[in-house]
Amino acid sequence: MKEVYGIKYGYKGFYAYDWEELTLDKVKSIHRDGGTILGSSRGGFDLEKILSKIMEKGINQVNQ
Repeated sequence: MKEVYGIKYGYKGFYAYDWEELTLDKVKSIHRDGGTILGSSRGGFDLEKILSKIMEKGINQVNQ
């Protein structure tokens, strides 16, 4: 992999927020922090917007 991105605030984050590039420097000590560095949310999402953003960015793999 060339790059790994975190999606902030759940599924809506694919299209409503900037994606967070997760570099080694950014994640090397997250195991010491409580909670989530990306945030979370409750609520719906727009599947078509998610798919459009994934295709627009040329993403070929999504992991949960």
